[in-house]
Amino acid sequence: MFVAPKNDSDKNQIPLRLLSDDQTTQGSPTADAKKPNDERKPEDRPFLGTELKDSSAASFHRRGVRVRDARAAQKDGAQERNDFYAARDQDTPKKEPQPEEIRLQDRLEAIKKKEQELLARKKAKEHNLPYIDLTIAPIDTQAVWLVDQKQAEKAGLAVLHTLKKDGGGSAAQIALTNPENQLAQQILKKLTQDFSHLNVFIASPRSLKKAWARYLDSPQSEARITGQIEIEVDEIKRVQKQVKNVADLQKLVKKVSPQKASELLEVVIAGALQTEASDIHLEAREQDSLLRFRIDGVLQDVIFLPALSHHVLVNRIKLLSEMKLNRKDIAQDGRFTIAYGESKIEVRVSVIPAAYGENIVIRILNPKAISLGLKDLGFRDDELVLIQRELQRPNGMIITTGPTGSGKTTALYAFVRTVATKEKKVITLEDPVEYHLPQITQTQIEPDRGYTFAAGLRAILRQDPDIILVGEIRDKETAEIAIHAALTGHLLFSTLHTNDAAGAVPRLVEMGVNPAILSAALNNILAQRLVRRLCIKCKRANDNPADYQFVSEIIASLPPVLQKKHQRAKYEIFQPVGCPSCNNTGYRGRIGLFEIIHIDSDLEKLIAGGPSHAHVKEAAAGKHFTNMLQDGVIKIISGITSVTEVKSAVGQD
Repeated sequence: MFVAPKNDSDKNQIPLRLLSDDQTTQGSPTADAKKPNDERKPEDRPFLGTELKDSSAASFHRRGVRVRDARAAQKDGAQERNDFYAARDQDTPKKEPQPEEIRLQDRLEAIKKKEQELLARKKAKEHNLPYIDLTIAPIDTQAVWLVDQKQAEKAGLAVLHTLKKDGGGSAAQIALTNPENQLAQQILKKLTQDFSHLNVFIASPRSLKKAWARYLDSPQSEARITGQIEIEVDEIKRVQKQVKNVADLQKLVKKVSPQKASELLEVVIAGALQTEASDIHLEAREQDSLLRFRIDGVLQDVIFLPALSHHVLVNRIKLLSEMKLNRKDIAQDGRFTIAYGESKIEVRVSVIPAAYGENIVIRILNPKAISLGLKDLGFRDDELVLIQRELQRPNGMIITTGPTGSGKTTALYAFVRTVATKEKKVITLEDPVEYHLPQITQTQIEPDRGYTFAAGLRAILRQDPDIILVGEIRDKETAEIAIHAALTGHLLFSTLHTNDAAGAVPRLVEMGVNPAILSAALNNILAQRLVRRLCIKCKRANDNPADYQFVSEIIASLPPVLQKKHQRAKYEIFQPVGCPSCNNTGYRGRIGLFEIIHIDSDLEKLIAGGPSHAHVKEAAAGKHFTNMLQDGVIKIISGITSVTEVKSAVGQD
């Protein structure tokens, strides 16, 4: 709510010296305008071109010379004067301004200033807002920093003071030049989330420069230094050209002033995009802050930042994400979007209070992650044939399993992109919608409003879909509706949290699903993990005999067809080294390890009886099934990943 101050005696009003028509009696344009022209001093008169012209004409008449005669005489002597001045300038060096000239310049400056203040007063009247002269008003440096300098100058405003009100709530005083400026309106709207009252004043552009000069002052480290910015894509691209790895980013961050929140955030985001980080972590410590990136699933330290930089970044991101700036004792979630060329990058933000300040994690939902094809995910050729065939079926369920961060969503999106055509209606039900897919209807659950997976799935079935993606099956109700959809002519994709593919069947039965109905609906169950790819620029041969022994034993356990294809007298396996290209980790990028259980007639009969996890796994092993460990070893001998990565992913010592 925007509130104009009632009077200077209001106990909740921040003391400012305000100049309004009813408060000024001396030296104000309003008061001077009431005086006859003869009583006003020349410097107090408004500067008007027509008045100057008329007074000049009157002067000529008083001297007995007609105006047109004077103009004619002026024209006749013009050439003579020009010749004289040209000769003089050639022979005489430029003179320093004379005292008379300086006084004239001062007079002109004063006239211009008065003009701007008059226009500001007029605009204040038009919008029924009080006028303020910031050249004589106190300004709080910490309050100014509530809005980023770049945005403040673009919007033509400044925050002058903040105040906690006696009866609860808080107030902020803002001066602006144009209340109709759209960016100014957006900033005011965001400030209302943190302040119960906004007292808005009109100031002249010249006057506002005094407030902007306060950005040069260094605010205290405990100050709330926040701001709203639009992510500058050109700046991000410029930074990306300079950043090839984390080391380059460290150098660039050190060059940015801790006070320049906009530039600092642009550098951090550009660095994250360039290094293909999935998450940005900003962790408050006792004396400083630690910036870390999650690259290829592993957290890497980037740089230690001053405490001031931590405040700048956290509060800037909170403002962008439309969080409450004045609440530092609660967890908050938000999101914003980066318009990056023709594509848009969604950014999901989480803030929690910690011992030394607020910690923030930014999840970067880069569209590149879902532009992968089935082959790019890491499916072997034999698996690829099976998946492509199953995706062409008109109905049934395909379930992917694995822990958080194992690539399940990416796999499901790849399935959807493969089957989505103009002839088919595809609807998703997600929590939340992370990536936007073209030509697909995406919906997000809202449990607080009663729109759960179960309720959403019921609603989707009334939308005449051909293909449905359900983000996760969490309970019996959702599972039963999903199975019903799969049995009534819909192809449905979903996920479960189980350790392997065989565990999906007993998990659904434990939820209360009838195993006989489940067996008829299931087409395929996949389990997956992600492992890091070896850097192709620095990987080298592994000479550890124990690793070769491990690989040989797993190859010997493969189904006969794959064993014949991959078994050889000598294997070549590689290990990571590290170079600038891979941030000295030895890895760059990730690939999936998969196990796929295809539900044929034999397995369908087994599932109908409610089998245990061991029975499902044993039955699948006789169907040319390969588990994730075996798939990982095939990728090891193909030079894609390392023994260490595979063992870590599948839980082998």
